[in-house]
Amino acid sequence: MQIKRILYHYPFFIASSILFLFEAAKIARNDWGGDFWTHSAVVHELSFHLLHPKNPIIKSDIPHAFYSPYSLLVASFAALTRIDTIPALEIFAYLNLAFFLVSFYFFTKSIFKERHQLLACASLVLMLLFWGAEAME
Repeated sequence: MQIKRILYHYPFFIASSILFLFEAAKIARNDWGGDFWTHSAVVHELSFHLLHPKNPIIKSDIPHAFYSPYSLLVASFAALTRIDTIPALEIFAYLNLAFFLVSFYFFTKSIFKERHQLLACASLVLMLLFWGAEAME
């Protein structure tokens, strides 16, 4: 009876926990795809040369397209904590997911006063299902 009540009252938090476990599994497998290595190279260059970074792909002073305030934040974190760029990006992956889920929950709660847990969970599941298989790579 207690499990049924938890499932009924907190479906969004359960779905969020499953997403965190899924992300932890992908990070544990080192399942990097897409442009992860380019982001890693950008964060690596910025962590060593914060004020005057060079292009991390080619030996040139031409700026890279992936230099952004977000990359600067991750690189500053990596430089201050003296950790490598990949663990810094992993930590920020968790922070990004947590920020998105909390923001999405409060956004849904601000629109729907009743049953916002269920609507937030259903919306989250529908987003994941309709996003497509390429989003998970």
